[in-house]
Amino acid sequence: MATQRVTAEVPQERPTQSSRHGRQGSLFRKYVLVFAALIGIALLASALVESYLSYQRIRTEVGTAQRREAGVVADKIGQFVGEVEDQIAWALVPVWATGP
Repeated sequence: MATQRVTAEVPQERPTQSSRHGRQGSLFRKYVLVFAALIGIALLASALVESYLSYQRIRTEVGTAQRREAGVVADKIGQFVGEVEDQIAWALVPVWATGP
């Protein structure tokens, strides 16, 4: 009787070039995504801070301009009221001028 030799091929667990590339690509992709997210968050935070500071500056400038305009208008109203008072004073007849 002849003995037959049976050989079983055991696959070796050696990473192939494509699987190593896949894991490295995946890690690289994760680093890129994290880096892009950090940059995006930093840019968003910067934009929010800049918007807030710009809003505050514009609000201050508008308030200053409104106060300046209010002062000018108040002076004009004061002049108008003074002119009306002068006209009323000229229109009134003094009590001493009418006689006893």
